[in-house]
Amino acid sequence: MTAAVCHDLQHPGYNNTYQINARTELAVRYNDISPLENHHCAVAFQIFSQPDCNILSTFDAEAFKQIRQVGGRSVCVRILLYQ
Repeated sequence: MTAAVCHDLQHPGYNNTYQINARTELAVRYNDISPLENHHCAVAFQIFSQPDCNILSTFDAEAFKQIRQVGGRSVCVRILLYQ
């Protein structure tokens, strides 16, 4: 379910190569490192932080940190496999 929520959140319609070459706000924000995937992940965690959507609220600080780390690595794996 969370993968469906996260996948291509707020996708602007142009790929990473375009974002980087055009020096878009996303490319600059994420230092040209997978700007779209980093943005999708960041927006997802913003959504999950809202009181009515906080599916992560029951996790302690250490577990939440691990979830964030795994989420970031999952994005990187997807980039390597599918880009």
